[in-house]
Amino acid sequence: MWTERRVNGRESDAAELSRSALFTSDWCDTQMAVYSFPGVSPEVMRLIVEYAYTCAVPVTPDNVERLLAAADHFNVMGVVRECCRFLEGQLSPDNCIGVYKFASLYFCPELRQRAYLFILHHFEEVVRSSDEFLELEALQLCDIIEKDHLNIKRESVAFEAVLRWIAHAPSGRKRHISLLLSKVRLALMDTNYFMNNVKNNEMVKHSEECKPIIINTLKSIYHLTTNETRGSDFQNPLTRPRLPYSVLLAIGGWSGSSPTNGIEAYDGLTDHWLNVTVEEESPRAYHGAAYLDGFVYCIGGFDGEEYFSSVRKLNPVTRTWHQAAPMHSRRCYVSVAVLEGLLYAMGGFDGYVRLDSAEQYDPEANQWTVVSSMHERRSDASATTLRGKVGHGALGPGPRERRRLRRYGGSKALSPRPLRVAVSYNEWILRRERERERESPIQGASFAPPHAFEMGSGPPRPALGRSVVSNNGSTKYLLSTSSETMSVYICGGFNGNECLSTAEHYNPESNQWTLIAPMRSPRSGVGVIAYGEQVYAVGGFDRANRLQNAEAYNPSTDSWRAVPTMFNPRSNFGIEVMDDLLFVVGGFNGLYTTFNAEYYDQKTDKWYKAHNMGIFRSALSCCVVPGLPNVHEYVVPRDTLQSPRKKLKLSTSHCMLSM
Repeated sequence: MWTERRVNGRESDAAELSRSALFTSDWCDTQMAVYSFPGVSPEVMRLIVEYAYTCAVPVTPDNVERLLAAADHFNVMGVVRECCRFLEGQLSPDNCIGVYKFASLYFCPELRQRAYLFILHHFEEVVRSSDEFLELEALQLCDIIEKDHLNIKRESVAFEAVLRWIAHAPSGRKRHISLLLSKVRLALMDTNYFMNNVKNNEMVKHSEECKPIIINTLKSIYHLTTNETRGSDFQNPLTRPRLPYSVLLAIGGWSGSSPTNGIEAYDGLTDHWLNVTVEEESPRAYHGAAYLDGFVYCIGGFDGEEYFSSVRKLNPVTRTWHQAAPMHSRRCYVSVAVLEGLLYAMGGFDGYVRLDSAEQYDPEANQWTVVSSMHERRSDASATTLRGKVGHGALGPGPRERRRLRRYGGSKALSPRPLRVAVSYNEWILRRERERERESPIQGASFAPPHAFEMGSGPPRPALGRSVVSNNGSTKYLLSTSSETMSVYICGGFNGNECLSTAEHYNPESNQWTLIAPMRSPRSGVGVIAYGEQVYAVGGFDRANRLQNAEAYNPSTDSWRAVPTMFNPRSNFGIEVMDDLLFVVGGFNGLYTTFNAEYYDQKTDKWYKAHNMGIFRSALSCCVVPGLPNVHEYVVPRDTLQSPRKKLKLSTSHCMLSM
């Protein structure tokens, strides 16, 4: 029996509690002063009653299960919601299955859906580390591995998950092998893996129910290899591509003689682009783009007449645009980066001068704050975020902790500087090149890329792997478990007189910029991105030519090295890392605006062709958007795909079935 407490004096605050089952159920005696609630601890009961007075409840890992169960029993939905929010924030590969079952038991549909998506999006980690995975029922595992949203790099992951689940209790689970095998998209596997590890698996070989599955898979692989079927393969559950965990967005840019508002989404699993333009948004070019906290931000830029300080953000779930606080300065040809939950906008051109200033945006406060200026004035540079060892001090409180301890000043759009400077010879060259870029032709067979794209021209791409980097055409951030300090790196650009080879990094802990080793080539209109624990600088303009070459910076040695050249020279293009591949798209090649795309794989140290965009453009910006619940709106519908997958090498001996 719980200790006595009177509920009085704060009727409005106690309204929800008074309407709950505590005081409205049939067993409630309004004459009683003391109640007994079997199964509810005094501590949990105290928290529920105090919620009526404070509208707040301290949820902890120790009390959340008991608290949610009691709140659900008494129908105190405010406490239920707080518990659900807490559990959602605690989701991990180790506990997501348990949270899913718990949410199902107490009918918390939003938490249940979040936990289920977490299982799908982090399936590989769940299989590796979760003991709860081994306790799934056969039908529950079937439901997971058959989903289009399952995030796995290779179909072999799903098959090996089935084997691990069966091995946990083989005597009772072997009989489920045919049911589970039918949910794996076997025809999408590497052919050698399928023949050696699936077809020759002892359980599969001794299962009569598995024989038709293997036969149908061999037929599907043969059809994919010979291209005999084009549309029907993708309606076949054995060959239907899954949905990507991440999509690459190519946003805005300069197309023909004017800016564009076009947005295209790239699906790395099918090598397709889809136009997803939200028509009400105004055209914008030479801007930065970044994905942060559920929004795609478009920062600064130019529309042919106005240099922007404005910031717009796209909700990719609702596909609606919203206004964010403007920057302190107008910034065209801006560099943007994301670091520890904050946006950084650096350099650019305000219509009068090239800028060395930088500012930081807090999305929670919707405010920009000026930070230390760079060593160089830079427009047409590019920035990224990476952990490094050059000039880093001791760690202090992170930005999220610091911003809780201080209030930023109000954001105000400052008027452009009234000073006009004389145009140097080098600036005249850059302006002339940019005019050529804007006026370049964008249509006609004579401007097609010199190499036609062929499916399978590159190595198999990791399917649906989580993005290592989420960034934009000038904006990137890398997630790492290293204890080193995260820094913003900015490279190249144009200072009003010359194209730059210099580079520097910003340490947010000390609010200082430090010069690093210069690049091997000057690069304006360069693409910079963090990839494989190094900073890559790709393409650009060196005053004489558009560049095909690229180089990589190692923070540990403060040195640059050459990397293989791209297929096409380009400047002012989009750059991004997705599925552990470095993509470059569009840009200006010195003669015309392009629409081609290619990607670099650091494992093979080679470039490969990707499918062309639908829009010829330069001055665009890219970002990767992960984990969209409506990702199907950003990819070609699986039932309507007409192009075959990459060609598979299959000998005639592979098509012989021996069980």
